[in-house]
Amino acid sequence: IYSSKVNIYHTDYLCGASSTTVLTINDAKYVTIKNITVQRTAPGGNHFYFNVIGIAGTPTGLTIKNCELATTGAGYIISYTNQSSTTAPSDINISNNNFIGGNSSIAWGAYYNVPMRNIIIRNNNFRRPIANSSSAGSQISINYAGSLNIENNFFDSTFSGTGYMHGVYLQNSAGKMSISGNKIIKRKGSYGIFIYSVSGLNYADSAVIVSNNFINTDSTGNYAGIWSQYTGRNVKIVYNNLLNSNYGAST
Repeated sequence: IYSSKVNIYHTDYLCGASSTTVLTINDAKYVTIKNITVQRTAPGGNHFYFNVIGIAGTPTGLTIKNCELATTGAGYIISYTNQSSTTAPSDINISNNNFIGGNSSIAWGAYYNVPMRNIIIRNNNFRRPIANSSSAGSQISINYAGSLNIENNFFDSTFSGTGYMHGVYLQNSAGKMSISGNKIIKRKGSYGIFIYSVSGLNYADSAVIVSNNFINTDSTGNYAGIWSQYTGRNVKIVYNNLLNSNYGAST
C-alpha cells in the first residue's frame, strides 16, 4: 500500500462492537505500507480502547514507514500479540512514522519460547500519548524479542491522562539489541527507558546496549531516566544523558 493520497478515517460510531481496529493486517509476507494516513476517533469515549492497526498471524518482512497514525482514544496504534508456540514475527521495520495519541504506540509481544527477530523501530516521532489511569502505558512496548533495534526516535513531553507513560519498555528478551540515540522529553511520573528481565548472549558482539539516549524526566517520585531490573549478562548502559527537571526527585 503506497500512496500519499490514501487517508483512512474511522469514527467509532460507524462500526459494530466487533470492530476493534481500523486496519487489520493478517499473516503479511513482505508487505510495505508507506505514505498513508490512518486515523481513528472515539467520540464520547465510545470504544475508547480499540486500536488503529492490528497485526495478526506471523508477519515476515513487514515494513511500515512514512505514515501518519493517530487515535483520539487510549488504545494501541500498532499492536501484535503472538499466540503461536512455533513461529514468531521477523524482519519488521517501523520507521519514519508520526504516531499521535494512544496508550501505546507500538505494542508487540511474542510467545515466550519463540522470540521475535530483527525488529527495527527507527526515526519515528511519538506525540500526545494518552495515559490510562488504571495501568501503565509505554509508547514502545516489546515483550520476548531475540534481536531488536530501537534507535533515533523522538518522544515529546505532552501526554494527557493520570497514569504512567514510559518511553520504551523492553521485557523478557535475550539477544543482540540496541536502544540508542533516542530523545525522550519530560516523563512525568514515569520512566524514560524501562528494561526488565533482559540479557545479551555470551558473545562480545551480542550485547544489549542502551547508549547515547537523551532522557529528561520531570518527576518527584521514585522514577528514573533509565530503570533496569532483573537484567542478566552482557547488558551495557553507557554514554546516556539523563536530566530530571524536578528538584524534589528521589532518583
